[in-house]
Amino acid sequence: MTRDMMKEVIGAGAARLLDEIKEALGALCEIAAAIDAESEAAQNARLIREHVDEFFLLVVVGEVKSGKSSFINALLKEKVQAEGPLPLTDRIWVLRHGAAPAERIRDEYVYEREHPNEILRLFNMVDTPGTNSIIQKHQHITESFIPKADLILFVTSIDRPFSESEHQFLNYISEKWRKKVIFLLAKIDGREPSDVAQVVGYIRENCRKFYGFEPRVFPISAKEAARARAAGDGRALEESGLPALERFLVSNLAEQERVHLKLTSPVESGLALAGDIGFLVGERRRLLERDFRSLTDLDQQIQQAGVELKERYHVFVVRLYDLLREFERRGKNFFESVMRVRNFGLLRDPEGFRRRFEKEAVGDLKEKIQENMHAATDWLMKEQISLFERSLRYLSEHLAVEKYKERVPAPAPQEHGFEYHRDKLVGSIQEGFRREIDHFDVEGQCHRVLETAYRGILQQLGVQAGAVGLGTLLVSILTGVLLDVSGILAAGVVFAAGFVILPRKKRAAIQAFSLRVDALIREFKKSFETQFNGEIDDATARLQKAYDPYLTFYRAETKDLARHEEMQKGIRLRLLEILDAAAALKSEAPARAGGGPEE
Repeated sequence: MTRDMMKEVIGAGAARLLDEIKEALGALCEIAAAIDAESEAAQNARLIREHVDEFFLLVVVGEVKSGKSSFINALLKEKVQAEGPLPLTDRIWVLRHGAAPAERIRDEYVYEREHPNEILRLFNMVDTPGTNSIIQKHQHITESFIPKADLILFVTSIDRPFSESEHQFLNYISEKWRKKVIFLLAKIDGREPSDVAQVVGYIRENCRKFYGFEPRVFPISAKEAARARAAGDGRALEESGLPALERFLVSNLAEQERVHLKLTSPVESGLALAGDIGFLVGERRRLLERDFRSLTDLDQQIQQAGVELKERYHVFVVRLYDLLREFERRGKNFFESVMRVRNFGLLRDPEGFRRRFEKEAVGDLKEKIQENMHAATDWLMKEQISLFERSLRYLSEHLAVEKYKERVPAPAPQEHGFEYHRDKLVGSIQEGFRREIDHFDVEGQCHRVLETAYRGILQQLGVQAGAVGLGTLLVSILTGVLLDVSGILAAGVVFAAGFVILPRKKRAAIQAFSLRVDALIREFKKSFETQFNGEIDDATARLQKAYDPYLTFYRAETKDLARHEEMQKGIRLRLLEILDAAAALKSEAPARAGGGPEE
């Protein structure tokens, strides 16, 4: 229907409101598409907006075999829809006015049928599959048409009114989509009027109790209406209840009421969608905030773990300190006992002196230092692996790749959108941690750390080690360097001045030796602290860098969600204003014709 045709049918004022409704629904479509273009909310937003310009839509719903098709046939005075003991409607049938009967397929589950019945000039009627069918697709087909409905005619059988499945479906119609509902109590033929009145009262009571509105209920017997019409029995036809419903549809749904429903129905659907979108935005924000808190907590744990590792490895530094001080003690004892006149021959033999110094002062020191530092580096490497494993376990527990729960069911995940990007990022972080763990070479890493540390010591001491092994590096550090500094290997020069200066030289040698051990302790401590701190900082930096992309995602999504929420609130406020305008427009129109059962 074109805008000019719509304006001619409903009036200029209502047409302006429809334009505003379309504009608000269009903005709602944009938000829903921005959040998730493939979601059911986005699809419903598009459907509702597209239906604004369409003809008034009366949707007939009810359980399987509740009497929907029989009622439609009785209303149209012809067997238009199939009837039978088994469910025969497995698709949506849109019935519209036409000069002659005709059918066409709109899509896989929606068929159109034209019929020259005058009542179809007032509205299009939709026949739906049963809502409690064992075929779940039937329920989905019916539910998919509810957002487009301008008015719902809910058919319930007097045999089992207000069943549990009807309760659930009414909640979907009334609470979820805020649709106006008219009740049709079917199959009353052969029932006492008092029984019918009791069931009508039961329906009204339940509607007031569970949904907060007073329903309009039409008891009818389609079978009696068809029989009475065929027999020309006017009284029996009236008793069937069908004429009362016809009068309501013709009179109470005349121009004024249909215009009002045409305005308010898409607005109510839009408000329901706005609520869904607001809920979805809130769910995503809560998920993002939960993720952010989890990552912040993990980041703090990683930083604290780094601090603790730097504190804990000092036990190895203390052990190294003790070893070198023990070396200093043995070295001093060596100089005290060896640098005597009676050892003149040894003092004039630098190589022999060096061998004896290495045996008595150095001893197994290099093996103990190497054992201690191997233990330190092995411990550090395993602690790094443990840190990655703990981080991975924490992520698996707190940032699980899972679908957040929505009130609006979502289709299978597509390769775009919030959920896809979040899951991909979380999975990427976890996979990165797993690769670090799987590819960690403890032995190789230990060797690298030790060699770098030892070379750092030699460099600080001014010694060029070249490409040598760890053992050779330690020998260079503990023997050659120390002996060169003490000047002991130049014994020939020392003793050329005579025996008188020997005590002074011995004191100088011991002092030089102690100073060199102090320097050695400082360089060992400095080198290993530098190396270990660097390793710990590098491990924590790799962990933190792994989830930086998610933090970027978090910041971008949080900004978008805030913008979508503001837009959603603005649209919701505009829709409420349109509802007030529609009510004012209705109150300004002439009073409508009466008719139909009392509400």
